[in-house]
Amino acid sequence: MKKGNVLTLTTPGIFQKVKRGTFELLKGKVMPVMLCKLTVPIANSSGGAVALSAAERKTLLSLFILTLTHGRNGHRKPFNALPLDKMRQLGRFAVGQDVAGWDNTSTGLARSLPNGQTTAVEFWSLIPTGMLHQLRGGQRVWKGVGRSQASTIEIDLKYSSAAVASGLAISGNVVAEFVPLAQSAKGDRADYFAEYIEVEEKDKVAKLPPGLPLLITELSAAHAASALSSFQLEIDGELIHDNVSAADVLVELEGVNPELTAEASITDEVTVLYAVVPGQEWKDLPTGAPRLEQLKKDLSSVTLGYYYVPIVEEEKVKGDVATFANFRNKPLRAVTLAAIEGLKNPDRLAPFEPFRLLDMDDAEFEKVAGLYAQPGSDSVAESIPPTVLARARAMYNQHLGEGETKSADDIVKQLTRAAPGGVQNARGLGKGLSGTGIQMRGLLLKAR
Repeated sequence: MKKGNVLTLTTPGIFQKVKRGTFELLKGKVMPVMLCKLTVPIANSSGGAVALSAAERKTLLSLFILTLTHGRNGHRKPFNALPLDKMRQLGRFAVGQDVAGWDNTSTGLARSLPNGQTTAVEFWSLIPTGMLHQLRGGQRVWKGVGRSQASTIEIDLKYSSAAVASGLAISGNVVAEFVPLAQSAKGDRADYFAEYIEVEEKDKVAKLPPGLPLLITELSAAHAASALSSFQLEIDGELIHDNVSAADVLVELEGVNPELTAEASITDEVTVLYAVVPGQEWKDLPTGAPRLEQLKKDLSSVTLGYYYVPIVEEEKVKGDVATFANFRNKPLRAVTLAAIEGLKNPDRLAPFEPFRLLDMDDAEFEKVAGLYAQPGSDSVAESIPPTVLARARAMYNQHLGEGETKSADDIVKQLTRAAPGGVQNARGLGKGLSGTGIQMRGLLLKAR
């Protein structure tokens, strides 16, 4: 990794930046998780030696505010001014591990702070960048950020206040070091990983953006203290919960999931309304827009935390592919991983799957359709290699000749699905072709 991934925070309230182009992964590596190591000097003037309580540790984490962007011009912002106490919840959910150093009594957050001294406390915050430990089948497609995408990551970090607790304050420079937790994966991959937003709703009904929901929480109370006694949750019309209480959901989440560890469960922090649970199959995940209705108006105002994979617009995807081609300085064909590996996932999952960036040295470069980009140009176009095109045309014509119009349409859909961003609807291609699909059909029918 390149130097320059270390920030020194000298003053409360001032953002420091890790600039785009700093994060550099080795070839054949992906980053499912980024680690943020913080070394925080804490002065103790309380009158006696103390150790931070659990509540005070959360307060310390909440002082640190992080924004992470990626993609061309930072168009994706998965974490926007997010306090690290909330990042801790996402790390526990997605990675299955707590902040490293949370209970450490030697150098970590639980160490003793002598009176009249300034003591350095160290801990590692986990920033999920593609990992979701719960999924069966998803492990094959979701790996994390590849080297071209990593080059577009930019991070801003600050601490909002020096005060930690009575008699305890940050005193001196805080050092933040960002380290990729890399693992091997074939090829250069890109992954529009999950993003976190919060939505406040004072009506009985709260609606969230469409995508692939991973976690929906209500933020006013830990699960056991939730006031929600009767609510309904749908995802794109699929009924997830019907006239249930928070207590009912807790039984469903934890009572029948022996694989769910205490470290990975965040019901001690928030009320979990929906979560992908250990052992769930990738192909079975619901997609679309969540809708929460309080059948009894227990809460006058509901603040929901929503962790989901968004549907990225076609033009934004093409802009990223152009950026990656310029970074690599070579022609690239961007192809969904499902198309390369022959995975038969439902169309509705296509917007959320990662893709590979193939160059002419890759064996798959001439074997699959996708988006084609030349370095030095922002022009990105749908592309079908000649042999693939000839084979697709022959199959298309054969199906039409035998009156099998649906099978002929499936050829167009397969080509569309191979292109990142080709599916723009959480219900898949059954709702009509995207712009990419129309272009793929045009290439297929040209001079037929």
